[in-house]
Amino acid sequence: MQVLNWVKKIAEDEIEQTKNYITKAVWDRKMPQKPGLWKGDKPMAPIASLNKTVVLDSSSQFRPDPPPDFKKDMAELKNFKQTFMSQANAFYFASQPFWEDLLHKKIFEYNLHLNPPRAAQLYAITAVSYYDAFIACWDAKYAYWGIRPNQYDTTYKPLMQSPPFPGYPSGHVAISGTMGDLYSYFFPTERAYFQSKAKDGAESRFQAGIHFRTDNEVGLELGRKVAAVIIQKVKNDGSDNSLMLKSQK
Repeated sequence: MQVLNWVKKIAEDEIEQTKNYITKAVWDRKMPQKPGLWKGDKPMAPIASLNKTVVLDSSSQFRPDPPPDFKKDMAELKNFKQTFMSQANAFYFASQPFWEDLLHKKIFEYNLHLNPPRAAQLYAITAVSYYDAFIACWDAKYAYWGIRPNQYDTTYKPLMQSPPFPGYPSGHVAISGTMGDLYSYFFPTERAYFQSKAKDGAESRFQAGIHFRTDNEVGLELGRKVAAVIIQKVKNDGSDNSLMLKSQK
């Protein structure tokens, strides 16, 4: 009972501290009308950049340069030949909570379920990373309103339906970039695996036909920048020694 009360107190404190992080502003429904930009009736989370970040200085701290005109990207995408493996990779990363499931798995494999405070620390850092990476990516999406392939060339038919928001940079890939580097810090002996899966996740969005390669390259870089700031914050807080784990398999 004492432990439950302690956990409840922590949760209440965190809720109180972050209660004003999500903006209460209302979107004015104004969309840029210039040709070559993304268009849609109900764009998802268009003012997410107004949310307060946890570790980043602001949502625009790592805003990338404006996107290209995508002419070369479109040609590459139209010339891409699908295979069974490319389709499988696209659908896998589109349908599975890969990074969430992977953290559960690694915590179990490293016996961290036997060390609840350390496991909770990893979950907390990961949650903050997801949140800040999402806001940073959505800031760029609605700063530029980057067009999707099927809007750039209406004759192009992607493998799956395009999400209802701008494409540049890829949010899916930004998260993969962040998690790939964050997990590499948590479990450094498996860095090569995490980096490989981050690249697979990035490639999956190109294979799905819903992102240009530039969307993915920029998203991956953005995510890694977010991870670097969060890892440095962990180091500065003096908790890095407990996170640099050795295998206990």
